[in-house]
Parts: sequence; structure tokens; C-alpha cells
Amino acid sequence: MIGILGIILLSMSFNLKDYLERQFSLDDYCGERARFKANAIIVSFFTLNCKECMEREIPALRRIYREFKDRGVFVFLIGFGEDRWKVGDHFSQNPVDFPVLIDSSKKVGSEWGVFGVPNTFILDGRCKKRFHLQGSRTDYEELIKKKVIEIIK
Repeated sequence: MIGILGIILLSMSFNLKDYLERQFSLDDYCGERARFKANAIIVSFFTLNCKECMEREIPALRRIYREFKDRGVFVFLIGFGEDRWKVGDHFSQNPVDFPVLIDSSKKVGSEWGVFGVPNTFILDGRCKKRFHLQGSRTDYEELIKKKVIEIIK
């Protein structure tokens, strides 16, 4: 049982670059060594050809981030199997207020149990997974906001 728990805790991490080659580590935002104080972290895996990701989820995450960023909520998009240049082209023309990271090898996604998109995780300030949504829902924005509020109370 302890071995399984250890694997789960280790898998809730990443060290990835964004499309501008800036390095981001989840450990900087949650856990004992965090440099930035997060109360909740939303991590959403996407692909550019995922209609639900691009039309529903990313716009919803923009609104959620703007509403909750002053309450210690961070958002990371992770391009699952995506090319840095294609992601850079898209987000240069359609900017967001949070990091868009690249997992071109799908290594991080696989460690997190992601085998397709969309996939959204919400972690608390200790890097503990508190919610996971595989696939899309028409009430995505309302559901994610509800879960964030539960964590940051």
C-alpha cells in the first residue's frame, strides 16, 4: 500500500518548458519547497486538434484563472504530444495568462495516467490530486469552479 501511494505522489510532478523555452516545475508551486504559494493548481492536458479543448476548456480556464488568480489559483496547460512550434504559433495569436507547456514525448502525461485529451487535474497546495476529469463535459466551467472553491475554502 505504501509503495502505491509513493508512486501516486511522485507522479504529481513535472518539469517542462513552455513554447518559449522557459522551464516550469510543479514543485515551485506546491509542496514543501514551493517558491510560489498555490492554494489550488489546475493542470489541463490538451492537443491543438481537440475541439473540446480549444473551444470549451481553454476559454473556460481563462475565465476561471482571471476570477481566482488573486486567491492563489494557478493554471498550466500541457500540450500532450504537441510540437513546440505549432503550439507557439497558436498561442502567440491566441494568448492566455498562464503557462502553456510542451510534453512532446507524452512522458509527463503518461506518468499522470493521461492517454488522451482532454484531461484536467486539480491539485491542492501540497501537490495532492484532489480531482481528475477525463474527457469533456458541457458543464466543464461550472464543475471546475466548484472543485476549485472546495479546495481553496
